[in-house]
Amino acid sequence: MAVDTYALITLAQLKTELGITASTYDALLEDSIDRATGVIESYTRRLLKSRRFYEWHNAGGQPTIPVRNNPITATYYIAYGNRLALTVSSTTSTDLAVVLSVDELSLKITRRTSAGTDTTSTFAWSSYDTASDLVTVINATSGLSAVLGTDCPSRWLRRVGGRDLKRSSVLLEYPDLGDLDAEIDHTRGLIYLRGDAPKKNAGIFIEYDGGYSTIPYDIERAAILLATRYFTARNRDTALGSQSIGDYSESYVSGDALDLEVRTLLSPYRRLR
Repeated sequence: MAVDTYALITLAQLKTELGITASTYDALLEDSIDRATGVIESYTRRLLKSRRFYEWHNAGGQPTIPVRNNPITATYYIAYGNRLALTVSSTTSTDLAVVLSVDELSLKITRRTSAGTDTTSTFAWSSYDTASDLVTVINATSGLSAVLGTDCPSRWLRRVGGRDLKRSSVLLEYPDLGDLDAEIDHTRGLIYLRGDAPKKNAGIFIEYDGGYSTIPYDIERAAILLATRYFTARNRDTALGSQSIGDYSESYVSGDALDLEVRTLLSPYRRLR
């Protein structure tokens, strides 16, 4: 086992903090790091370590779009529009239901056969990178067919949910108009759209790199404190709120609750809803 690719600290950092040199507890330490990372990202409402993002935003006529994971380190595509990428159809008339959805990671199609059995085919973007890839694999899947419109990256497809393929074929579209005039506030993660496009188009697609290439010290310190707590608490009764030995007393923070020190470190990075 190794820490997650997007963990906020390394195993070496945590072992240095704890003064551990042996590898005996590496798996437990790695688990503590991943748990701390998840809790911090949940609290800040952001994915903090740099990675690629593909986001749809409802501009609603507003010229300013805040991305979900600042800072922005690079932008690749800012676009709107509705160009046909592919058409998907059901080919088995006896199926009781055929439902299609597109999310951030994949295209999913669930068939309910005449026997009442559900079969879900998941076509992940990591395996099928383009619309033409999707057409090929869908045509090789029993009960389904697809026709290519215009090829594009699969990740650019508009998100849809619960589309009924039994009723009619589903047209999957992507934003083909990448001529937006935009100014970018990289640190705050704000994209300022100029011209009339935001007023005319509710759906704006943004492909960008966001998050920190180098984790800020205060986030790193919060992750070390949390991971240390999770590791050292592994043999303690989690229902125990405090314990006293003579004149010494120690109180514990329960579960994944954040103590004042950790919250103080993370508060500047917490994203408003």
